[in-house]
Amino acid sequence: MIIVPWTLWFIFHKKESRARLLFAGFATMLIASFLDFLGVAYGLWVYLVDVIFTIPAFIVWDFSVLPVIVMFFLQIKPAFNPIIKGIIFGAFSSFVGEPVTVWLGLYDPLEWKYIYSFPIYILIYLIIHYISRSRTFGPLE
Repeated sequence: MIIVPWTLWFIFHKKESRARLLFAGFATMLIASFLDFLGVAYGLWVYLVDVIFTIPAFIVWDFSVLPVIVMFFLQIKPAFNPIIKGIIFGAFSSFVGEPVTVWLGLYDPLEWKYIYSFPIYILIYLIIHYISRSRTFGPLE
């Protein structure tokens, strides 16, 4: 779950947009990790498998799969309506991604329903879309 997404991204990403996409991916990691931390801390859900005993299990999802999917969504049809892309991303993540992680035995949504994640994923995508379109990047001269 860590190596395959990043390998695919490295092969298929837009090389000329690498820095912007990585910035968007990093922002995705920060937002998703913070929200996962809160969910686990408040007992809303639990991750059942520890990859490394000192690293929270949600790091695998938040630092690989989720940002790579967001970066692909950003680069595919960049002029397409971001709200529709956010809805597609939210639906895929909530109603496909989360059930698959439950089925694989990686995640247990104790007090959480998939529908709760849907607007959150849409909001994450829209925030990252806005960040990725920032014109504040300039040369470091």
